[in-house]
Parts: sequence; C-alpha cells; structure tokens
Amino acid sequence: MPNRRRKTAPVTGASKGIGADIARELAAVGAAVVVNYAADQQGAVAFVCTITESGGRAIAVLGNFSQAADVTSTTVPLQGEASLWLCSGSVWR
Repeated sequence: MPNRRRKTAPVTGASKGIGADIARELAAVGAAVVVNYAADQQGAVAFVCTITESGGRAIAVLGNFSQAADVTSTTVPLQGEASLWLCSGSVWR
C-alpha cells in the first residue's frame, strides 16, 4: 500500500470486521484514521487505542457519515480534510 502520510481517512464501521482491517492498514502506512461508529462507542474507542498504541493516528467519531457534508464537518476540525473515504459500515445482529 502506498504511503498515506498527511492523509485523513474516515472509515465507517471501522471498529470491527472488514472496516477494522482497512483502518488498521491505513494507519500502518501513515493515514490519520477517523473511526466512525453508530452505536458501539466502547468498541470504537478500544480500537482507536489499539491503533495509537502501535504508533498510528486515530480518533473515534459518533455520527452518520452517509453525507459528504457530515464527514467534512466532523473530520476537518479534528484530523484535517478527508483524503480517502471508506464506507464499510453495516448492521451487526
């Protein structure tokens, strides 16, 4: 994967499953990851700790990222303009 330093990557559903794998890889190559969650705050925060303890940059953000404006208004103040936007959110039952 190419170097993603100075890139910000919001990833929906990033606290588990495929979204977590994608977020972990992006953080490993230098992207600032925005772990978006809809319900599982504890899982999202724990996953952010996993990334930051490995030297990566990540934050957890509650919200509905179905609209580009929502992503921009949330990520720009926290991590900078979104360079990548990965949608992997789903409903777990």
